Amino acid sequence: MRPVQVLVVADRLLHDLLVARWSGEPSLTVVVPARADEAWDELAARRADVVVLDLAIRPPRWERAVELLRERPVGPRVVVLAEPGDDDSACDAARAGVSGWLPSGASVEDLTETVRLVHDGHGIYPSRLLATVLDGMRRDVAEARRPTGRLSALTEREVEVLRALVEGLSARDIADHLDVAVNTVRTHTHRIFRKLGVHGRLEAVRIARAERLAPLTEASELSGVTAGSTPSRPVRLVREQEDDVGRIVDP
Repeated sequence: MRPVQVLVVADRLLHDLLVARWSGEPSLTVVVPARADEAWDELAARRADVVVLDLAIRPPRWERAVELLRERPVGPRVVVLAEPGDDDSACDAARAGVSGWLPSGASVEDLTETVRLVHDGHGIYPSRLLATVLDGMRRDVAEARRPTGRLSALTEREVEVLRALVEGLSARDIADHLDVAVNTVRTHTHRIFRKLGVHGRLEAVRIARAERLAPLTEASELSGVTAGSTPSRPVRLVREQEDDVGRIVDP
């Protein structure tokens, strides 16, 4: 089994330190850049299984670079080392598709384990930031689901009913889904027609599709991300230590 190819995007000191520390790790190999002054986008284009990106070097538009990297058919997984106090980057990293987030003071042992786990498909974020990251994802989903244009006048419940109409459900099916009376569904439907200025279901559905409103099934799958559904990959929590033993520093 070939070793994991790791590309370290960091200053030369940290890069050389990790090369030295991982030289005795048969399962890890650091990809050595062709030039010491290669830019982030050039480095990201090099072949690697895992990219370790140190935000201390302040790479411009690193979030977009990570997104492009992850969009590749066989793109590498990315681990970010954040600067001290930069907890906000955890949400940015998760949005961009970063698989692992560690503070820059993490130990070499923690980074080594993170690289291995990330390569195996795990997501690694500190437990103390997990709630913040999940809240950020929930806000993103809510914003993405918020109707715009002609649908902006609808209430949240009316939007849900309209999604069900797009799905092709009957009033009875919608009532069962929302756990309300059929007459309540009819009331919501009439309000939708009035607000959209239409006279029937077909016109309302036509407008909903023109506004790219997702059917009920697709919307439910999206909202499942925020409702505690099983993630597509395992998530591991990082236990943070308070001592300075094994920190990534110049010995």
